[in-house]
Amino acid sequence: MRRLGLLVSATALGLVSLQAFADPPDLSGVWFISAHVGAVETTDGVYFVPALTGLGAPHWEPDARGTIVGLTRGTTRAHLVRAALEAMAYSTGDVLEAMRAGGTIDRLRVDGGATANDWLMQFQADLLNLPVERPDLVETTAAGAACLAGLAAGVWATPDAFLAGRRFATFVPGAGRPAAQAGAAGWSRAVQTTLYWARIFKDA
Repeated sequence: MRRLGLLVSATALGLVSLQAFADPPDLSGVWFISAHVGAVETTDGVYFVPALTGLGAPHWEPDARGTIVGLTRGTTRAHLVRAALEAMAYSTGDVLEAMRAGGTIDRLRVDGGATANDWLMQFQADLLNLPVERPDLVETTAAGAACLAGLAAGVWATPDAFLAGRRFATFVPGAGRPAAQAGAAGWSRAVQTTLYWARIFKDA
């Protein structure tokens, strides 16, 4: 089976969007996100599609814009933060589903600042029903530069020697799997709403 790595950082617009819910705007630590996402058990039907610059793969709609659906009088900041965080996992799931047509995937390796959030990594594993592996150094761009410098200086003889020193934290699907996967239908509906708005706009 193929090992396929996807960059969760590719959906970083979801993390950027969380700034709108911070008061004052400050995402210098995971504390802000963790405190809010743990304050509610679900999004209470709220979905956020972070199409702030359009929708990329697999939807490819440049005229789509950020959309929040499912708001009620009971919606709180915590619901919105959780919806934004879940959106990163759902977006990654959409890409992964499209890529599964090309082969079997047995795990997901992630990187980027958002992957420091344990809750997000567990939700991603539950949603995809796949192990999610997070490296000890999540800033892979920096790690790649260090690898190339080390190879040039003779610190490592081969790229495999460098990779042999990497360690991964693994998140496996758990008890949250049914709830995470149940929410996928609502996410799909929210994406379709976003696409509909964009295409009606084109026809206007």
